[in-house]
Amino acid sequence: MSHRHVSLAALLICVLTTFAVLAGISSSLALQLTGSSRLSTVDPDGAEHFSLALSLRNTVPQRLSIRRWELFLASEGGWAWSLGEQISKNGRFFGYPPNIAGSSTIQAGNLSYEWSAPAAYFLVGVEATGAGETDESLFQIPIARSGYAAPAPLPVLAPVYVGLQEPLEALLLTTGEKWLTIVGQVINSTGNPLTLTRWRMRLANARGAVVFDQDLTSTFQVRNSSQSLNEFEYGFALPAPFVQGTLNIDAEYAMGRERHTLNRSATVRFTPATVLRAPTRGLWNWGNGPGELAFHTHYHWPEQRFAYDMGIKRMIKGSLQTYAGDPGRNESYFCWKQPIHAMADGVE
Repeated sequence: MSHRHVSLAALLICVLTTFAVLAGISSSLALQLTGSSRLSTVDPDGAEHFSLALSLRNTVPQRLSIRRWELFLASEGGWAWSLGEQISKNGRFFGYPPNIAGSSTIQAGNLSYEWSAPAAYFLVGVEATGAGETDESLFQIPIARSGYAAPAPLPVLAPVYVGLQEPLEALLLTTGEKWLTIVGQVINSTGNPLTLTRWRMRLANARGAVVFDQDLTSTFQVRNSSQSLNEFEYGFALPAPFVQGTLNIDAEYAMGRERHTLNRSATVRFTPATVLRAPTRGLWNWGNGPGELAFHTHYHWPEQRFAYDMGIKRMIKGSLQTYAGDPGRNESYFCWKQPIHAMADGVE
């Protein structure tokens, strides 16, 4: 597993104020989240071990009640995994009642997590109420690892944002087409029902010429959804001269009686292919790869974006199967004990 995503040569302490709230909701309930996170070890099997220390400060004199606290891990580009809404587990906030006295601070202490996918940030979605007002905020805390550079701040501008699996790379398929796969999520950290009312993608090349501009609202149905993670996947054929450009996602969503814009931009680059020999000989099936439009298992994990599932299929009782007999035994699969060859010259 590559770890170019992890961050900061030393432990980073970042004080993050409420940098965005939903339009129409008061931001006078100012919360400050102070956090630090470190990636301590990586196991041989790729599991990563994180520590996280948090404190939350109420900067106003009135008492605030924490109604929602959802924790996320996110990779570069903002693709996220939810670690759950924490208060709902036991009705308490890191062992405290979910209330913060005026002008006071809660020290959450040190937490430990283990994760198997590349993560660069912790995200914290917080909903607080007080004096008849509501404040919804999304904070980000970069994960530090000694000897690695810090990740760029995520373009997270509101409690609802578009996360992408980055970098966005156009590839050359065996058909000769240049192909761009876009995998992402609309992340809703509020817990409130969300309806997507506009969803449009536009790609322009380095000279500003439009490569595609499509209204895709009918292809991404998010209606009255309280899910935190709403996934999408698209594939586009690009013109042969394309080398680099900028993708813009222009969207709008409704939450309650309010409508809000939702935008995201990202750089797209063509990545020339490195020609390798196949690791197998004979007729094999390659599936669930980056050129497919189905939302298959590898698209859920950024480190598997360019992975393929491989196997040998044979006709068994009128249908193509990868095995015959007991599927719980390795020996039942036709690819079992087939030789695997080096894909490039190297030194043993």
